[in-house]
Amino acid sequence: MLYEILAHVEAPGGIVSCTPINASGPPNATLTVTGASEAWLTWVGDTDYSMEAGNAASNFSFQGTDPHNNLVTLLYSTAIGSKSYTSIVDEHIADYSSLVNKFSLSLGQTPDFKTPTDKLVLSYHTSIGNPYLEWLLFNFGRYLLVCSARGTLPANLQGKWADGLVNAWGSGKIIIYFMNSINNAPLPADYRECICFRHTLSAEFAARLER
Repeated sequence: MLYEILAHVEAPGGIVSCTPINASGPPNATLTVTGASEAWLTWVGDTDYSMEAGNAASNFSFQGTDPHNNLVTLLYSTAIGSKSYTSIVDEHIADYSSLVNKFSLSLGQTPDFKTPTDKLVLSYHTSIGNPYLEWLLFNFGRYLLVCSARGTLPANLQGKWADGLVNAWGSGKIIIYFMNSINNAPLPADYRECICFRHTLSAEFAARLER
């Protein structure tokens, strides 16, 4: 399966350079910004995965077209346009809020903006708890799910364990029943926009894998 991530940096008053990384892995590069007081990065990514190719006519390859050309068009229409950083952030917040504001959770938490998150985690004791950290984790999980499951595919459970190109469990797979239930556990029932799960097709495909 092909995958690609492209990035563009805006650095008013600064210099942006791109240095290819010569390694045995996939093509990669380092972006460097110098002489700028601020910089912001726009990135896009996609694969050649195609659910429409999951049939006998396509030999169940699930392989679509190379995503490169579409990514280039998307990146430059977003990065080099009339939109400012502020307008893009505002658009993102409005889009995200339209989903998460349907539901809220209160644990009696008191926000703690002075303590870094890693210290909150290290000081956490299950016998005592920390309502603020628990509330923060719940909403962070919702944020990740909303941002990763918009479209035709559900989120998977690669995360921090997938630090290589190939993983022992088969990183290209979506383990249907188990992963879907875990990923959608914090999701309220009315978040239909984020539940991209086709039970009939998934069950049929799972049966083929077992055979």
